Amino acid sequence: MIKTLSLLQRASTYSKEQFREHWTGTHVPMSSTLKALRGYAVSEVTGALTRPDVSDLGTDGKIDGIAETWVENEAARKRHSASPQAQAWFADGAKFLSSVEVFVTEERVIVPPPMRNGPHAKMVSFLVRREGMPVDTFMDHWINEHGLLATAVPGIKGFVLSLVHEQFSRADLAPMGLPKIDGIATTWFESLDERAKLAGAPEAIRWRADGATFIGNMVTFVTKEHVVLWPSNRRPTSAP
Repeated sequence: MIKTLSLLQRASTYSKEQFREHWTGTHVPMSSTLKALRGYAVSEVTGALTRPDVSDLGTDGKIDGIAETWVENEAARKRHSASPQAQAWFADGAKFLSSVEVFVTEERVIVPPPMRNGPHAKMVSFLVRREGMPVDTFMDHWINEHGLLATAVPGIKGFVLSLVHEQFSRADLAPMGLPKIDGIATTWFESLDERAKLAGAPEAIRWRADGATFIGNMVTFVTKEHVVLWPSNRRPTSAP
């Protein structure tokens, strides 16, 4: 499947509460008309984390939400985007958003994520490879070495890598001005407190230190996730 991930910045005329109300109360329910969707999750951004050993990506607190959609393949994505229902959905987005950055990705599930809606902490990290590093070298290390290290870190409840194949801004909204992103890593913990407790574990220290060897810039968003439509790689026996 193809996962499209969108960074959302609210319009200046909307408060955070107004943004949340329109997004979850009006925009999200419109997705029920989109027949091509095979998964849909929305994550409200509650904070951002940077690292002293890796340069900041420079988002300056502009991101209010992250939306993820899944479709079967590229042909389905194009049909979905061109459908009248999707066009109406996009038009509604322009009412309460000022900027959207879109990433078309391929998922690699390293640790299967939680099969339930909260409570849990979901962290979404946007990565740029170190300057001069070939993209193939970055991808190989990220997936095969860094991903393997993640499986040993106590307390990680899910770890998914999304390889970015395409990145673009929406023509009907202002550009976000982000650099080219090489990959997006999503990590789930039971809670932020649990994540903090586990940060000192030898496996976690080794994992973080490895990240600094191949990541040039990054930012991590702390989010509250709600899965609207469970994708097939995350579908529980009985979805809440």
